[in-house]
Amino acid sequence: MSFTPTLMSDIIKMGFVLSVAVSFPLAIFPCRASLYSLLFKRVQMPHHETLSSHIPETRFKCLTIGIISMSLTVGLLIPNIELVLGLVGSTIGVLICVMFPAVAFISISTKNTQERLLAQVIIYIEILEGILVLFMTACV
Repeated sequence: MSFTPTLMSDIIKMGFVLSVAVSFPLAIFPCRASLYSLLFKRVQMPHHETLSSHIPETRFKCLTIGIISMSLTVGLLIPNIELVLGLVGSTIGVLICVMFPAVAFISISTKNTQERLLAQVIIYIEILEGILVLFMTACV
């Protein structure tokens, strides 16, 4: 489906470009902080009450270059934004609506009850469903 270029379609395209240009740095910040805390576990000293959230400059630069490189690679390899949005929607929807509540319930429950077993079964079913949805989205 191809539309003739008009002033309004150009304005919409520029709005999308500006949206991505402004939101990309905002998305990198929590991603960098999460990767840093995941990859480089901080050890709390007994005499220090608070942990510093400061990322050393070399690790900061390496993480930033890695995130930007991965984003650029995915952007170049996947030519259609619909596929990316479909993959993100299919995975995030399952995680937020089903997986996170089940994991939270398992982490706060201490006894092996039927409800805990059911939550574990739900997690396994949703992992299988998530894999199937990813394949369906990627193949369509």
